[in-house]
Amino acid sequence: MTSDTDHIIKIDYSKTHEAIYLSHLDTADALTRAVRRSGLPYQITQGCHVRPKISFNSALPLGHASQCEIFFLYLSEPVLPENILKSLSSNLPRGISILKIESVIKPPAFFQKARITYRLDISDEKTKNRIIEFLNDPTREIIHEKNGIKSKLFLGNNAVIRKTEGISSDTAFLVVEFIQGERGVPSVSKIITSLVQYLGDDRDALVSIERTAFINDPEK
Repeated sequence: MTSDTDHIIKIDYSKTHEAIYLSHLDTADALTRAVRRSGLPYQITQGCHVRPKISFNSALPLGHASQCEIFFLYLSEPVLPENILKSLSSNLPRGISILKIESVIKPPAFFQKARITYRLDISDEKTKNRIIEFLNDPTREIIHEKNGIKSKLFLGNNAVIRKTEGISSDTAFLVVEFIQGERGVPSVSKIITSLVQYLGDDRDALVSIERTAFINDPEK
């Protein structure tokens, strides 16, 4: 629930270079510290551990770059976007850059179902073909391990919406759109993790893994 004193700011940011090795929690901590140091009139949470009131979108897996990360910052009074940009940017770690700032009326609603786009840069044709083979096989096993317990899903026919091939600066790339949140469909992070494991010694040819679009509740 929002009040008349809520000023909700949606902040789009990228995560590249050495920042890809920050975990989701480390990224959240870095952004929270930047807000604390910014001098902005941020609201605070209630409870024993008081901190700036911030909410985050879906976690980005470790080692993945992104051009579509989002967090929401709650302010107690309006601030011009250019002043927010200036105040935050000087306190962010290298590799995290603000792309867009806008005010929103309602608090964020994150839906389980999403359409997620990844760009995979690949240094050789053999590895590109192996990746396509992996993504084209609905019987491909997707292994997930949590707390020492392994579970198994299959890639299926619904996880990959479309694939587009291209070449940039003599490096091949694939742009792959995934659906996430449908029953029985593995999460994108599990698919990418299984793909890297499948590549084995060829994984070094997968030069970069970058999330380029994240659309919540794509049916609306």
